[in-house]
Amino acid sequence: MNPLFHVMRKSLTAPILLSLVALTALTGCQAIQEESRNFAGREERLSNVIGNVWRLDFKWPGNVRATQINEALQQRARDICQREELGMLPLSGAVDAHEDGSAPSTAWLEFRCQRPVQVIRGGLLSEEETFEVKE
Repeated sequence: MNPLFHVMRKSLTAPILLSLVALTALTGCQAIQEESRNFAGREERLSNVIGNVWRLDFKWPGNVRATQINEALQQRARDICQREELGMLPLSGAVDAHEDGSAPSTAWLEFRCQRPVQVIRGGLLSEEETFEVKE
């Protein structure tokens, strides 16, 4: 092998690695900045209504679709109940989304954290019979 090749390879390896590390760090920082901009100004409040019934309030600035804030609200409620290994049962709620960004979008959800309901077989259906609920 050519000795000049080994010298060039060693001298170029460090700058190439440093540039790759810098590029990776910059793209990572850019993604973090974008996420912080997305969540800047968002408010979330959890309050206990009574017993195991909770109310979750969201307030998001900017243009937000109703489905976007609703799905985030439902997922956050599921996450809260999941910490106690319980299921989430939505009770009532509302979304006031301003897709044009003219005002902050707000949403609230009252939900209950509860253990899954155990279905006792028998009665109308035999143990061999089952049914599916289609959504």
